Amino acid sequence: MMLSEVIECPGCGEAVELGNDEKTAKRFICPLCGRKIGPVDFASYDLPGKDFILAERLSRFQATTIDGFLLTLPIILVVFESPLMRTLSGISFIGLLFIQFLLLARTGQTIGENIKQIRIIKIATGKNGGFITNVLCRAIPATIMALIPIVDLIDVLFIYRKDRRCLHDLIAGTIIIEE
Repeated sequence: MMLSEVIECPGCGEAVELGNDEKTAKRFICPLCGRKIGPVDFASYDLPGKDFILAERLSRFQATTIDGFLLTLPIILVVFESPLMRTLSGISFIGLLFIQFLLLARTGQTIGENIKQIRIIKIATGKNGGFITNVLCRAIPATIMALIPIVDLIDVLFIYRKDRRCLHDLIAGTIIIEE
């Protein structure tokens, strides 16, 4: 039995009938105007083109886990008693942070986000926010919030909003999309 549903295409405004295949698909293309339609309607955002697909929550979690693991590796070197190993640990950690911040500024992605093929864009422009937005307004507040357990929990729980924006995304005016 085929269950169908009719939705309004955010691109052309025409009624589009969705079959079971379209309902379970991650995204589909409107047969009338050719616009990509994703699981969340971006009509509430003034995004240029509006062809963006929100990153899945699992992809964001996996990217954060990868980044956390990478930043933990240099810290593990501290367990060695050698002053050389401790120095290498500090240099490695600072170097990795520099690389992450550089990637955030240039591409809107951390290493984990690059692997998961998701990126950060500014809602106002639909483009990469650069150093000020991605590092100063987003990454640093997220790091500070992570140091305060209840605030970190609140930040993370915001991902269950319809637009999947965490508290640090709201502060920076960003959204995470699929590439």
